[in-house]
Amino acid sequence: MDEEELVYHKKMTKKDWIQSTGISTFIKENEIVIDTLKQNLLEILQDSKNNYYDYKVWKVDDVQPNQEQNMFFTLKTTPEMLKDTSAILTIRSIYVPDVNQANYKVAEQEMEIVTSHDPNKMAVNDAWLNYRLVRFKKMKFKIRFQNNGEGPATNIKLNTLIPELFDKKTVKVLDMYPKVPFCPDNQEVKYSCLDTVFFKDSISFQFKNIYLPGSNQKNVHDRDSTKGFVKYSIKFNKDFHKVKSVSQTAIIFDKNPPIITNKSVVHFKPGLSVGVKAGYNYYFTGNESVNFERSVQNSTINTSARGYFLGATFSPYKSYKWYVQAEVMASKQQVEGKQYFEEIVDNGAVPYLYQNTNTMNIDKTLVDIVPVSVRYNINAIFGLGMGVNISNRILSTTKSTEEQKIYYYINGTQQDLIDTRSNNTTFKNNKLFLDNYGLFIDATAGASRIGPSVGVRYLQNFKETKKQLHLYAIWKF
Repeated sequence: MDEEELVYHKKMTKKDWIQSTGISTFIKENEIVIDTLKQNLLEILQDSKNNYYDYKVWKVDDVQPNQEQNMFFTLKTTPEMLKDTSAILTIRSIYVPDVNQANYKVAEQEMEIVTSHDPNKMAVNDAWLNYRLVRFKKMKFKIRFQNNGEGPATNIKLNTLIPELFDKKTVKVLDMYPKVPFCPDNQEVKYSCLDTVFFKDSISFQFKNIYLPGSNQKNVHDRDSTKGFVKYSIKFNKDFHKVKSVSQTAIIFDKNPPIITNKSVVHFKPGLSVGVKAGYNYYFTGNESVNFERSVQNSTINTSARGYFLGATFSPYKSYKWYVQAEVMASKQQVEGKQYFEEIVDNGAVPYLYQNTNTMNIDKTLVDIVPVSVRYNINAIFGLGMGVNISNRILSTTKSTEEQKIYYYINGTQQDLIDTRSNNTTFKNNKLFLDNYGLFIDATAGASRIGPSVGVRYLQNFKETKKQLHLYAIWKF
């Protein structure tokens, strides 16, 4: 809201406001929280900034004693807000004098997002919650109703569904209209009172022996007198899953059919869970790709590979069942290959036997990225997942050793050693390029949603080292 949208009027009284707008009051008097005197201005200002989405500051000058000034502003709702009319908007005003700032006052106002055809509804004070911070939070719900009949209602039942994540034992009625005392336990009375009856998955708020006129009743001109509400708070259970909760109320006026309200939905924000991951890569024998300089038809080649890694995972915080996860890991891979072959050379005099052994060691530094994986928690212990793995090589060192032994070869038999030759070479490559990519499936056991667990992953690559096992331990925070 810009300051240009404000209109200051020094002489408009409450009576003038009613006559000009046709509205009896801008803020219902029974919903206003009585102004309270706070002594720590900085603390209340910081609290307001932390708990409210936005704030504005205005300064009003030249105000005389006992002079009244009015400020008018408009809050515009979006079409999406009107579709889901189950939220309560809270506005806090802080009035600070220039002379003695310690005498500031605070006023709070709750306004429901409603439509003109929505007299019976259920609302919640906060529809989107941070799952990390809700364990000791009290949720506040408000059930609103109106008698649209041609006669008064004497008994009204509000049968409210309570989702499993809430503890029914912690329900506390904060406010109500009509204002009546609570009914005594196990005793029938003839005066007006409010009773609370607990069922397995619901609570019934019951107004007994009241007089709530109908909006179509003769000689009833004040429609507000035909309305009522119950406002209550409730705490979460000790153990509950990160799933949205749906509350709904059946409103019964005397013996009439129930009126079903809208669904009041509480969602949890996705949040962010960062995990630390470390483990070992096991490569199946014969899948490593080692390219020797010479390709000999009858040569024997043995290869092996091993590696280890350290990385991090990123996923929604403590997801219940399905969720997505991304990963980044720094890994070291060591590949070793040996090639052995023999050659017989006959130059027309004495034949020679050449025994050749070539050894190649490749050390790779890799960055493995899992851009997305889809995971499913079977329960609090076991989980499954599948996704895509992309391995990027950032550094590699190749060491090659060629060893050749020469023997006399007479009558098809190896004789004395004549000579030994060897050659060593080292090659480094620090260019970044795609080393490998593939698909994987895996399983975990431990604390599947948050905390420590271990896992095994089978990875099918499409380039080098085609098959590997990814053994790891992970701790999610």
